[in-house]
Amino acid sequence: MCYRISNLPLAFYGLLLFAILITPQKAKAQEWSEPVYITTPYDMIYISQSDMIIDKNGVLHIVWVQRFGSTTNSFLVYIKSINQGQNWTEPITLTLGIGCLIYNPILALYSDNTVLLSYFSLKTEVEQSRIFLKKLEGDIWGDEIAVNGSHDYFYHSHTHSLAIDSNDKAYILWPNANLAHTLVVTYFNNQFSIVPSPTDYIKRFTIRKALFDKNDVLHYSGFWGNTIGYSYYSNGQWLPFNLV
Repeated sequence: MCYRISNLPLAFYGLLLFAILITPQKAKAQEWSEPVYITTPYDMIYISQSDMIIDKNGVLHIVWVQRFGSTTNSFLVYIKSINQGQNWTEPITLTLGIGCLIYNPILALYSDNTVLLSYFSLKTEVEQSRIFLKKLEGDIWGDEIAVNGSHDYFYHSHTHSLAIDSNDKAYILWPNANLAHTLVVTYFNNQFSIVPSPTDYIKRFTIRKALFDKNDVLHYSGFWGNTIGYSYYSNGQWLPFNLV
């Protein structure tokens, strides 16, 4: 009897430990950190249209558009963090847009961890407006590269999409000037190629998001007014644009 009594506490704590181990724990993803301000607020500076990507080393990359008041001068700014957002590098101005407005910066990642950036620059002379690319290799940003054909752009929408497949071929999609169809250009080995345009069902729709799934199928969606549409591109064929 003394043997049993002396072991009751041990049995109790054993059951308690077992209960703790099998009790579902709150997922870490449900825990949010306190907001960290990575820019200094200025009354005369307007910040908008940011994008973020996490590379294979866990480095956070952020870009945003910065503009002074109601002027036509805008800047494309870049910053990164190597410790999950606890500390950030000093902001770097990637593009100084004097007399032009920058829109819709998008970040994508190559298989070798190179970051690819795309953005649209609306210049005073509309015919000179283009979508541009920049590459971040290591810690060095390359020169801007004008996307072939992007002069034919419906600049009022200020929108385009960027996605990279598993073969490191980048796809840039945007609505053409009269919204008759979507223009699709690939960028691979420093060369641009035109992809046959999607079906006419895309008419009057602006592209908002494009991405590849694990099978290298390109999915994209667009909108016009209160209507959403969706399509995909696989093995050289476009699915007819479906209204959602």
